[in-house]
Amino acid sequence: MRSQRIQARSTILSAVLTTALDAVVVTDSSGVIVGWNMVAADMFGWAEEEALGRELSDLIIPQALREKHLRGMERFIRSGEPRILGRRVETTGLRKNGQEFPVELSVVESLDVGERVFLGFLRDLTERKRAEAAAIEWQAVSAAAQRINHVGVWQLDPVTEKISWSDEMYRVFGLAPGSPTMTLETVADLVPEEDRAEVVKQFETAIQKNSIDFEHRIVRRAGEIRHLRVRGEWVKPGAGLSERMIGTIQDISDHKQAREVIAKQAEDLRCMQAQLVHAHRETAMGTMAATLAHELNQPLTAIANYASGLRKAVAAEPGSAAETGIAAVQDNAIRAGEIIRRMRALAKQGEIVKEPVCLDELIRDSIPLLGGRVSIRQSGGHKFRIPGDRVQLQQVLVNLMRNACEAVAGCADPRVEVSCRDIQGAVGVRVTDNGAGIAPDLLPRVFDAHVSTKSGGMGIGLSICRTIIEAHGGTLTASSEEGGTCFRFVIPPA
Repeated sequence: MRSQRIQARSTILSAVLTTALDAVVVTDSSGVIVGWNMVAADMFGWAEEEALGRELSDLIIPQALREKHLRGMERFIRSGEPRILGRRVETTGLRKNGQEFPVELSVVESLDVGERVFLGFLRDLTERKRAEAAAIEWQAVSAAAQRINHVGVWQLDPVTEKISWSDEMYRVFGLAPGSPTMTLETVADLVPEEDRAEVVKQFETAIQKNSIDFEHRIVRRAGEIRHLRVRGEWVKPGAGLSERMIGTIQDISDHKQAREVIAKQAEDLRCMQAQLVHAHRETAMGTMAATLAHELNQPLTAIANYASGLRKAVAAEPGSAAETGIAAVQDNAIRAGEIIRRMRALAKQGEIVKEPVCLDELIRDSIPLLGGRVSIRQSGGHKFRIPGDRVQLQQVLVNLMRNACEAVAGCADPRVEVSCRDIQGAVGVRVTDNGAGIAPDLLPRVFDAHVSTKSGGMGIGLSICRTIIEAHGGTLTASSEEGGTCFRFVIPPA
């Protein structure tokens, strides 16, 4: 009966060696290998015929562990004290090529095969250790990334309302790592009272929205206010996870402060630009005397001419001619006064008094002020209306048309044309002539003060024209080529 039982156990042992998924190494009480399966052969690199009959310690145990292994075997044989029997331990194995690798070892003793033998079940832990190392490394990288970007990761259990989070979350909230379990209630306690209702509402509505993304403030226990951005989304059950909300919280206090600094710098820049414009206008006041001499020259000349004609008319034929002359003198005197008043307001950075101005009518009314020296053609015919200062806009038109008339003086076929048209909702006015044009080196500076296109000119007119147009929110440009010059200003409708 015993021999039959031993034979049965031997058959079972042989089946174990053949079918085991782990490496199985069988040794006798002296440590000699008496069993070696195919998995062991693949794991350690020794074929079965190479391993059988060899000392276990010489074949698969690293040099540094052999003495410890032999002492353990001697102690067990002598005292029967099993230190590793029936337990899983992690140790180091040795391959045929000399490579050491981590293994999990479990040893059992068997007396049913006719003699005392030990079965060692070994599992290669190389891949598991590599995965564990990669996970540890990734956790370190993730923690560093969270720390650098002030971003914490959290999970919310919708049933218990407990929140689990990364170490960075504690730093974000100003709490010591390992603080008591956090809940929505404890987090809400850190939110200022005036923000608390909105924060609670965001989390309560997250189920319907499946996600959250909002900003709020917290007050750390030291009294420091921090600005946070909360993001999260619901994760449905599956892939080993129960339903939960997973998200991040980022401390955006520094970003918010930087945005505020940038906004303040932008505001300071706008103020500086306004101050520069004001300084430019104050500088223009220094040329006021020259400006008034230039701008008042035309109406004053007209007054003088009308006065001279009036004296002759009154002396030779009193009546209607005298009345017409007197009216003209009065109109131009009034116009001269308006010019002085509006130029003074412009220099003092005053507000432009705007009223609806029909540019076509203004052009038509301005042409007679030039005295009919050149025939000016007006084209367009549309009644374009813009909000503006009629007197100032008329000064621009008169200046540009007078310059054009002077540019064509002496031409065999002088032509000056003024046109008005719509430009994408704005109103554009063009004054063109067929004169000699403006020298290329002078064209970029034509609007600068004291730069004149005429010999004997003061270089004030075009500079004042640009100031007036820009004060109306528009632009004034000039182009010139052989065969004439074109000045164009564009004014927005409001």
